Amino acid sequence: LATINSVLMILMMGIFLVPSLLFEEKESKTMQALLVSPASIGQVVVGKALAGLFYILVAAVMIFTISWADVIHWDMVMLFVIAGGVFSVAVGLILGSFYEKQQDMVGWMTAILLLLVGAIIIKMLNVELPTLVKNILPWVPSVALAEICRAAFSETVPVTRVLTDMLIVLSVSLPLYALVIWKVRRSDH
Repeated sequence: LATINSVLMILMMGIFLVPSLLFEEKESKTMQALLVSPASIGQVVVGKALAGLFYILVAAVMIFTISWADVIHWDMVMLFVIAGGVFSVAVGLILGSFYEKQQDMVGWMTAILLLLVGAIIIKMLNVELPTLVKNILPWVPSVALAEICRAAFSETVPVTRVLTDMLIVLSVSLPLYALVIWKVRRSDH
């Protein structure tokens, strides 16, 4: 239960908070000012990502303060928070940069969060699924995050599995950041 709660909170912070930060900037036309400033588009995106990561770090401190007695491997907590932050902020930036109407964005935020958390629950409950779906499920970033988080509460850490999970999360997240930079650059024209 601690694993699902931790992943849910980290995903919610990135998926719900970060797009709101971008949406407000679009509404107030601050984004246009940022795009004509000496800061590069990449720096603007990194700035938004760092703001999102700060909020995720605050949420993580609260989450793991509550469950500190159950944590066995704090290094896995750190990996989880970093990977979870990188992924959820990337998804949040995608949502914030691609949608112009807040109600559209909220609908997609909710759908994506339900899919990501649903994948974790299906994996943890070991629901009977077609073989193809069972083979794809471990490659879903939220499932990989849950596995990293679970390692923090486990006696033994499957190092190879944790490294694979980190690779899964990063290989999905980095193209999302590139896509955000591309989208923000296009909106500048």
